[in-house]
Amino acid sequence: MSGALRICAFRSQGWGYATRLHHLRRRYPDARLVVMIPKGETVSEQEAAYADEVLEQPHETYSIRKPGKLWDLARTLREARLDLFVVMYPSPRLRLVAGLSGARRAECWSYQNLIIALPTRLLPAMAVLGWRIVQGQLRFWRCWLTTRLRRVPMPGEVDKMEARGLRMPRR
Repeated sequence: MSGALRICAFRSQGWGYATRLHHLRRRYPDARLVVMIPKGETVSEQEAAYADEVLEQPHETYSIRKPGKLWDLARTLREARLDLFVVMYPSPRLRLVAGLSGARRAECWSYQNLIIALPTRLLPAMAVLGWRIVQGQLRFWRCWLTTRLRRVPMPGEVDKMEARGLRMPRR
């Protein structure tokens, strides 16, 4: 690997970030390792030992519902001119950030030490995010309907419930 390789390790909430930095440094010893941390947080001594540069996120949180904040994050990442963007979890939001990063490659280094390639183009990342949102909404409505329909006893069940001394559920 050449010394010009720039790698950004994006810090998410969770454990094992310093371990991922250690593995990144072992795999790419000559690369320039950029650590991106949330706004207002500090880098621990252990993380600072592996980092060549620290980037701070422009906002504390970001979401697809607030595209301005997401765009500021993308601008910060694109200005860093990254070759590899690494996240800790393959969540839809982090896939979207990987797509916005402008890096040539993006990977997820999970806590099981698996390396998963992520899409670096925006449209595939947004498609995954959109599909996950649809799946979540479908699960929610299925659960909501199931609980609502179970509260209304079927005809004939009221008599069985009263025979056992049970009361009908109230709304």
